[in-house]
Amino acid sequence: MTKHDYCAANLANFCEGAIIEHKKSGTGKIINYSNLVEVMMKDIIPNYFNLPLGEDQQKRIEAITGVYSKGKGKRYREWEGDLERKNVLLDDPDIISSVDLYMKKGYEYLETISEKVL
Repeated sequence: MTKHDYCAANLANFCEGAIIEHKKSGTGKIINYSNLVEVMMKDIIPNYFNLPLGEDQQKRIEAITGVYSKGKGKRYREWEGDLERKNVLLDDPDIISSVDLYMKKGYEYLETISEKVL
């Protein structure tokens, strides 16, 4: 098993666990990380948790989510996206093959049931 297969298989296990638990419990929300903040503010907080979300609260959420989550204390820094750097990996045929083999089916299913931005 290649390192790419190993990684993809482990990530596929996380996806499968989420799918199983979501089907079993009938609760919770599946949210793509790239839409997390917007879905939380526009749907989850006001509709799922039934909490009003005013402009001040939205501004605080936006401010908090703009900070690097692992950068507490001396490691504090503004969050910087790394999507461009990661997209370079999509050109690697070994990675593509591993993702297709282990993750594609589960990821596509999760995308079909994920909460979308309203």
